[in-house]
Amino acid sequence: MTEKDDELLKFHAVQSMIISGFVFAVRIAYGMIPIYIPMLSSLLSILQLVVLIVGCVKGYKLERFKFPIAGDMAENIIKNNA
Repeated sequence: MTEKDDELLKFHAVQSMIISGFVFAVRIAYGMIPIYIPMLSSLLSILQLVVLIVGCVKGYKLERFKFPIAGDMAENIIKNNA
């Protein structure tokens, strides 16, 4: 967020923060459910790993890759802070 010149870096950083916040909120909400379903937790972990790997690879290749909801939110945040 503090990088002033690199729009791609800002975009990936903001998108990553949005996705991480969403996963954090889902894990907290899931922890409040009285019924523990191990398969759901495993699927969430696998999904989180896939998103992490895709994001890292696209960022390393300097590609602007938008995840469905987080990408649009990241673009709006960057536009409003410019």
